[in-house]
Amino acid sequence: MREGKNTVLTALAVRRSSPVQLRLLEQLHGKPDLDEAGADALRSVLTATGARAAVEDMIVSRHVQALAVLDSFPFASAVCSALRRIADKAVCRTG
Repeated sequence: MREGKNTVLTALAVRRSSPVQLRLLEQLHGKPDLDEAGADALRSVLTATGARAAVEDMIVSRHVQALAVLDSFPFASAVCSALRRIADKAVCRTG
């Protein structure tokens, strides 16, 4: 949030935000000295706009799609297992 990276998450939040939420995003996103209160405010906007849930849905959908592709191609068992582990690790987040 401090770096101000333009991500799918922030793009969705901007698109879905109210004028008040948009002003908050513009003021705080990319602010190098963003404090915890500001970060909490940004997280609230990301959640309230549905952007966070939408990105989570995208992740789940693409993971399911990737696993379905693995099921439909004649990969060797070891290759398929390795690709499944990679796909699972790609969507696993901590904390």
